[in-house]
Amino acid sequence: TAAMYWCLRGGETTTELKRKAIWTLVDIMSRYHEYDRLVQNCCLCLYSTQIMEHTGFVLTKFVAVLVSVLHSKSPLNVLLYVFAELSYSMWSLSASKKIQLSEMKPIEKTLDILRYLNNLDPLGQQQNPLKVMEVGWSFLCNMTDSCPESCK
Repeated sequence: TAAMYWCLRGGETTTELKRKAIWTLVDIMSRYHEYDRLVQNCCLCLYSTQIMEHTGFVLTKFVAVLVSVLHSKSPLNVLLYVFAELSYSMWSLSASKKIQLSEMKPIEKTLDILRYLNNLDPLGQQQNPLKVMEVGWSFLCNMTDSCPESCK
């Protein structure tokens, strides 16, 4: 993932190389989502890389991979990165893509995770659950914003 990070952040990296790096990272996350550190590092590499600008339609696949990670039992630090990526990605998705994505039940899974975290720390005294909850709520807002159909 360090090499991929360099490819995405390198000033003289071609658009084609960035596109290949993004596809590779999405593919890695899709195949190995049970490896928490790997998923976390992939999210860090991809964060705010203008995925749509470099790949066109890969964003839908990327979001689908992130939702599949939500459905696995990931630790808080991975959930934090996944929710941040999901929240950021929702800005680029059209309402029709959000509706299509809603079939994967990310809203329901996110609500389950938020309920679990609230029960884990009902008084809000631990920082990690609070951060994850904050970013999770942000994702929910971005998922449902301008697209009430996705709430159905």
